[in-house]
Amino acid sequence: MDGALAPSVRVYADLAAASEALAERIAEEAVRAVAERGRFRIALSGGSTPVPLFRLLAGRFRHRVPWERAEFFWADERAVPPSDPRSNFGLAERELLDPIGADPAHVHRIRGEWTPDRAAGEYAQLLRQFESPASPEAPATLLDLAVLGVGPDGHTASLFPGSALLEAAEPLWVGVEPHSAQPPTVPRVSLTLPALARTGLAAFVVAGAEKRAILDRVLSKSGEGPALPAARVRSLRPVEWFADRASRGLGPA
Repeated sequence: MDGALAPSVRVYADLAAASEALAERIAEEAVRAVAERGRFRIALSGGSTPVPLFRLLAGRFRHRVPWERAEFFWADERAVPPSDPRSNFGLAERELLDPIGADPAHVHRIRGEWTPDRAAGEYAQLLRQFESPASPEAPATLLDLAVLGVGPDGHTASLFPGSALLEAAEPLWVGVEPHSAQPPTVPRVSLTLPALARTGLAAFVVAGAEKRAILDRVLSKSGEGPALPAARVRSLRPVEWFADRASRGLGPA
């Protein structure tokens, strides 16, 4: 991992504590983004790990985040309709968007019910509409914050080890991942590494003893660690990891 952008790894007692710390971070970033640019652009992910975070953001943190100025995006989506229980959008809708009363005009989902190629093309076109102009002093910003997780094989979003999407270069923003070895085994649409690199802050939340081995590899500076998809994620500021003690091989606090 490059020194200038070395990740920050924070360890908390459990998933609840890690989620609360990330909720604090999201609230801070949202307030700052709205003060600077009038809106806050956040990308969400799926899986079970972010559910406690979504519930905190919709509950105790609801009035600390200027949700009326938030624009919602997704780091990836499965090729299923939004009503399907495997839909990343459907999860966020149930646990976060509906409870906070998110403006539908501010919710920019990947169309999982479309063919993956069509959904990826449409999403790439949409994202370019939100890209802030580049300047000589700073690269163009696409998103303010992306909430990410890591799979048991080191994948993040729907970027899997060995995938051609890992080598995607500008101006490719979104790609299609064929059937993966990780359940659910359906095609997926995913932001690429160049797209994530245009994010102000990429924040990972990870928990559980079953994630210890892969997290050790992802954070390793030698061996295969730096080649794993989650280790290759960069953002405009150093990537931040919010991990529980079990995922770092530590006992109860």
